[in-house]
Amino acid sequence: MKTNLVINLRPRNPWEAADLGLVLVRRWWPQLYLIWFLSSFLLFLVALLVVGPVWAAAVVWWVKPLLERPLLFFLGRAVFNNPPEVVETLRAFPGLLKTQWFSWLTWRRFSLSRSFLQPIGQLEGMNGKARGERIRVLRNDSVSSWLTIILLHLESALIFSFYGLIMLFMPADSWEFGTELISGEAEWIQACLVYLVIGIVAPCYVSCGFCLYLNRRIWLEGWDIEQGFRRILTKRSSFAMVILLAVISVSSINSTPAMASTPEEAREDILRVIESEDFHQIEVQKYPDFLENWSFDWDWLDDSKDKGADLEIASVLEIFLWVVALAAVVWLVYQGWLLMKIRSPSELFSDRQELATTVAGLNIREDSLPENVTVQVESLLQDGDVRAALALLYRASLSRLVGRYGLRLLAGYTEGDCLGVVKGSAQPDLYGYFSQLTQLWIQAAYGHRLPDITDIHQLLPLWSAHFEPLKNLSQEG
Repeated sequence: MKTNLVINLRPRNPWEAADLGLVLVRRWWPQLYLIWFLSSFLLFLVALLVVGPVWAAAVVWWVKPLLERPLLFFLGRAVFNNPPEVVETLRAFPGLLKTQWFSWLTWRRFSLSRSFLQPIGQLEGMNGKARGERIRVLRNDSVSSWLTIILLHLESALIFSFYGLIMLFMPADSWEFGTELISGEAEWIQACLVYLVIGIVAPCYVSCGFCLYLNRRIWLEGWDIEQGFRRILTKRSSFAMVILLAVISVSSINSTPAMASTPEEAREDILRVIESEDFHQIEVQKYPDFLENWSFDWDWLDDSKDKGADLEIASVLEIFLWVVALAAVVWLVYQGWLLMKIRSPSELFSDRQELATTVAGLNIREDSLPENVTVQVESLLQDGDVRAALALLYRASLSRLVGRYGLRLLAGYTEGDCLGVVKGSAQPDLYGYFSQLTQLWIQAAYGHRLPDITDIHQLLPLWSAHFEPLKNLSQEG
């Protein structure tokens, strides 16, 4: 991974990551807006001449997923401190249109997560089943969808603001033109305003979605940790590295913990980190109730009535509310379809769910475990292989949590995520056992500090009490 990034690699809150996208727009706004308008103006001009001003802006809006690709091409290189020239980006534009163009203009066109999903196909080159699996791994929230909704409302607000600005500077005796502008008679000006607003918002939309994508990969792949080690290797001389390795070797021989004076304090520190808010973020979403008991008056559509040039503002607002309600229904249907796509109907409506086979990179299949786990753990402890014994006990516990207790553990879960699922199962004894085991496993796997054999011996009776009756229960069932 390259280290000459222009951003500070660290895990961020999704909304903070979206704000980082606006920072990137402020940094490269001349290039981004020049790329957008140069790549889209010809299409807008041809649409004006062929289909007229009414549909010209609609054509540009519909083709936005393709017009956003040059912006993503530029940002994907600029974030590594290698921004391409505008001419180079425009030359690459035709090649960017060769893949997945049909899907993004048809069934994916109304995807609310487009800004987040575009990099998967364009930058990672994934398509088909591989793309679907990649989306399952990366997607974990609805921030990208809300980003689309917020910027869509921003576009609407900008359009009405431009209308108001034009009417504000018109002479007092020219209100007839303002009425024509709002009522839709000034089609050419309206088309140009819509095209301008789309161009203002598009770089912000692409950049924010791209930063959401980067932030999710930082969380999953630990880019910040890798860059930290690379920075250390770069800044330190070879002599200093030899001294550092020597200190690490001496520290590994010495059993004194580096971050805690006693094993008990180390356990308390690990438990405090695991149970902190960073491992247990709760997101609460509230939706307003739809308006009820109101009717729509269709008389204003009757051309036989002479209404003059006055615009019925109440009717316009009523139409707007209907559009918002219809959009909300479409969004709810889309979210339901998305849920059905991510989780199969058997997972949603069946009492028996498909069991996970790999969690946190560990194989938890029942056939990968020995017939008698406690005996095998005792044997490994007698041979002095403490880490293997602890790994076997942790894998067996995860396997039983899925197989016996039916807890839903995903392949991408970390140790803290698994502990949070157990905590939510409302079984204090099971949580107490698994929290102790998780502390020892994290201490050994990441802190390279093996626990005492007596600590593992103390967990074996608890493991037997919670998990040994699995076969008996299956036979009785």
